[in-house]
Amino acid sequence: MVWGKKSTKEEGKLSGPRAIPGPVLNYLVAERKMDPDLVKFLKAVERKSTTEAASNIRVFDDSEAMAKKVQVKDYTSLDECPDLIIYEGWFDEGARQIQLEEKKKVNWDTPIFTEAEIQQKIEALKEPAFCCNLQKPGL
Repeated sequence: MVWGKKSTKEEGKLSGPRAIPGPVLNYLVAERKMDPDLVKFLKAVERKSTTEAASNIRVFDDSEAMAKKVQVKDYTSLDECPDLIIYEGWFDEGARQIQLEEKKKVNWDTPIFTEAEIQQKIEALKEPAFCCNLQKPGL
């Protein structure tokens, strides 16, 4: 401990949302068969376990939290909104152990377009569309 400063453990502060740690990300892709491109959009909050060298972790979709106007500041923020938690559990990076429980099924069937496909759809919008005759009858 440096004179005049408390360690984060002594202060009881928890870290804010961040990218999913590598071992957990790999676990989600390899064991839970999640799309690696989609997992990168998820966030995690952690806290050190009081009984082990492991860390407790919660995985959530930050964009869903923003849509619901919920500000996730740290691990305990999700206590008030458990419906945002996709996976919850613990991991021990040193022992290479991970245990996660799926808390919510997520529909990952949303199509993801390439840049070329997006550009093609934009170009299609520029073409005049067929328009029906909107004149009143008898005019």
